[in-house]
Amino acid sequence: EKIPNILSSGYNEIKITALKSLGELKIKEAFPSVLTLMGSDNATLRSVALIAAASIDPDKAFPYVSSAIHDENFQVRLSAVSALGRIKTAASVAKLKTLTSDSAVRAQALKEISTICLPESADILLGFLGDSALQPWAVQGLTDCAGAFPEKLADALAAAQSPSAVSGLLSVMKANPSPAYLDALLAARPKTVGQESEYLQCLGDQEARKALIAILSFTED
Repeated sequence: EKIPNILSSGYNEIKITALKSLGELKIKEAFPSVLTLMGSDNATLRSVALIAAASIDPDKAFPYVSSAIHDENFQVRLSAVSALGRIKTAASVAKLKTLTSDSAVRAQALKEISTICLPESADILLGFLGDSALQPWAVQGLTDCAGAFPEKLADALAAAQSPSAVSGLLSVMKANPSPAYLDALLAARPKTVGQESEYLQCLGDQEARKALIAILSFTED
């Protein structure tokens, strides 16, 4: 009874503080009351309620958060994007992907995708390595999660065309060395001459020595 009473208080400041606390503590019993405030006339309350709901019960919150990305208030829309990032499922990643084509929220959407370590996230982030404005988020997300899918990075390097994308991939690989990168790095050498020293930082010690020998042999030929 106390939770509904607090959230029905006449003071928005009290409601906002309560919502934040309920979200941080993930109080499941509070979800119905939080859901009610997601329909409030006050945009700030709607925004805070979205974040709280996504923290308390991600699965139940997903359909409501997905609807909120069309809210008339821009701050509520941004909060909905942030809430999708807290849900961290393939479904939330798919929804966030649709928002990367919306110029108003695309940066926030990619930022949230970068916090979700799923194969679907990696595929999206790899596609933004050549975008100078959004590359930092793509590199950060891939760096944080690269250990989960080194093969994807290797395949991406083999297919990369722009110097910017190659540079971004090498940054990610150096932060997450793996023998899985060896073949892709050597295959990419003709289009990235002069970056051999970076290659060695992308591999474990033993593989780095093999790569060095292969590169020197290639040069001598």
